[in-house]
Amino acid sequence: MMIDSSTERAIWDEHYGALAGWVVALTGSREDSRAIADAAFVQIFASHRASTRHTRRRLHAHALSLVERRQRTAGLPLQLGAGSTLAEGLVRSPRWARRAELLRFAGLDDRDIAAVVHRSRLTVSRVLAEGRTAQVSPASRRRSFAR
Repeated sequence: MMIDSSTERAIWDEHYGALAGWVVALTGSREDSRAIADAAFVQIFASHRASTRHTRRRLHAHALSLVERRQRTAGLPLQLGAGSTLAEGLVRSPRWARRAELLRFAGLDDRDIAAVVHRSRLTVSRVLAEGRTAQVSPASRRRSFAR
């Protein structure tokens, strides 16, 4: 089911500012932020499965993938806030744990984060609550793959 243009506009109005602001916090660049937020919206609106279900989660997942691609290709560090680089422990974290921290920074709840990083909600909640993104044990990695 495709969404109509008035629904697209309502989604844009509701989510664009927060999404673009989060991307600015990660990249430190307003220009990149606008381009990434725009691309995330285009991706969800162009999807053949476009719907209003889980819009915020989907927007942040697309935007985070674009931020990570920008970081890899341009060699630019992730930021958290104005000018401060991401904590060294988080940079060395497994990708899923780093993504979970960044999505938590965006204000997503544990259920949405778990869906984006493909881990159980309990694993995500535990790792984020303990602040252990840098030291995820091999045992917890094995448990998190069980569905």
